[in-house]
Amino acid sequence: MIAKPHRLTRWLIFLVLSADFFMVVGSTYGSLGVALPYMIEEMNWSWTSAGSGFTILALMSGLGSVLPAVIIRKIGIRANYLGGGLLMAGGFTMLALASDLPRYFLGTFMVGLGFPLLANVPGVQVITQWMPDRRSLAIGAFMTIGGLGGVFGPLLVTAIVEATGSWRLHWALMAAVILILGLLSTLIVRSAPELAHAGDDEASLPKHSARGKVFYTSQNWSGRDALKTPQFIFIALALTMSMFCVLTGNTWAVAHMDTLGVATVIAAGSLSVAAAVNASSRMLGGLVATRIDPKWLLASALVAEAAGMLALAVADNPLAIAIFAIG
Repeated sequence: MIAKPHRLTRWLIFLVLSADFFMVVGSTYGSLGVALPYMIEEMNWSWTSAGSGFTILALMSGLGSVLPAVIIRKIGIRANYLGGGLLMAGGFTMLALASDLPRYFLGTFMVGLGFPLLANVPGVQVITQWMPDRRSLAIGAFMTIGGLGGVFGPLLVTAIVEATGSWRLHWALMAAVILILGLLSTLIVRSAPELAHAGDDEASLPKHSARGKVFYTSQNWSGRDALKTPQFIFIALALTMSMFCVLTGNTWAVAHMDTLGVATVIAAGSLSVAAAVNASSRMLGGLVATRIDPKWLLASALVAEAAGMLALAVADNPLAIAIFAIG
């Protein structure tokens, strides 16, 4: 019988994983849309060309989401975090040194490819291994902390640029922080000993939570079965449209509000408020999902998303900006 891991070890790993998620969200989707206007102004890029960098970032984040599963299975969890840290640090370095579009595109490509290696996919897997008895609480807290990174990013970019006049310093700082976190994760994060030594038969059996509820594994519900259901298709479409709205807002909201006469500080602040509401809703969703049918939570979230995007279209007044941020 494998001894239960020490509580301090579990929470240390949780804190490191949460710090990773917080920083990768804040340094990418929370930062690029705010930094872009300064980059465009200095290098005389078109908004179409500059916006393509955000598209590359999002595309690689999506396509690269399968990488953590492959790397963890073939090489191990530590290789995953080392690779993610090196990729993202290299990408941010390219952004800090960007003097032309090819270097900028290469930077967003590297950052986007490294993003899923440090974000929620490996984090949820490791947390599930180490905290099966507190899985819902731990994952809810982890997702909330990651969402708060979106609050931090816009505020940090604005503060650095206003204090130093240099957007390059922001990217250089992000490269250093992500590199440190990647190395720290490589040293600390590891698979839980129970799973590392469990046999295939044991891992495939139904497990029981601390409250006695059964949650099912691959023996009861295969991934292939799930992919064939209309529910999965609808959820995937809903997530795709939600991400489309989030990416549009993060990329263009500041520039769009600027054309409507809204100050850059207020526009960037609205992104931080939106990220704060998003982080709060993640925790709230986890708490109420056991009491309210999740399909109604999904439906209400899509309605709120649509209202927020409609408000953004005319966000030249405090009411519209508030609806955008909250929705």
